[in-house]
This record gives sequence, structure tokens and C-alpha cells, in this order.
Amino acid sequence: MYNIHPSMSPKCTKENNKNNIQLGATGNVRPCNFYGTRANWQHLEKWATDKRFDLTKLNIKVSTMEQIYDSDIFKAILDGHRTLDLPEPCFWHCKKDAKQILGYKETDKGFGLNGNK
Repeated sequence: MYNIHPSMSPKCTKENNKNNIQLGATGNVRPCNFYGTRANWQHLEKWATDKRFDLTKLNIKVSTMEQIYDSDIFKAILDGHRTLDLPEPCFWHCKKDAKQILGYKETDKGFGLNGNK
């Protein structure tokens, strides 16, 4: 296992987690299902570009799963749990004191962004 910063509580490290990696329609392997939204994926894209990571390494059409897990970008995300060098959605969803303010949820008003249709 790897080290996790005390302020973080990544759901992907929890026993019986439901926050597995996700395969997008374009072949991108997303490090967790929170990156399944276009907005969160754009934050990952910006973070990767700023760090000069090649985001195509996360694409199943370009890399095998073993290569994806061994890629510098995937390892940087795992290491970010320790260093806090992560894309913003990681903090929104996995910081211990985080209150989810973004995202889709079901309410008595129907299903939509924060309950709004």
C-alpha cells in the first residue's frame, strides 16, 4: 500500500469501495468514477497538461492496462494522495472534511445538477 496524507480519505482505498476506475467512451481509463463527468475530466486534463504528462497514456487504445498502471500520470495521482499534488476533484470528493457541493444527485425535484432540472 502507499502513504495517504492525513487530510485525505480517498474512496478508492476503502474496503468494499464502489469508486472503481472507469473506462470512458473514447477509451480513456479514468482513475476513479468521479472523473466520469466531463467537467471533472477537464480538471484532470488541465492538471496533466500543467505537469507535462501525456494524457494519451491513459487511453486503452494506446496502452495496455499494465502500461496505464505503470504510467507516470497514474503513479503521480497515487502519489498525490500523499503529497496533495492532485487535480481539484480529488479534494472535492476525497478530502476528509469535504462537503460535496458539486455533482448530480437525486432529490424530490428529480435527478439533476444539485437537484435542479
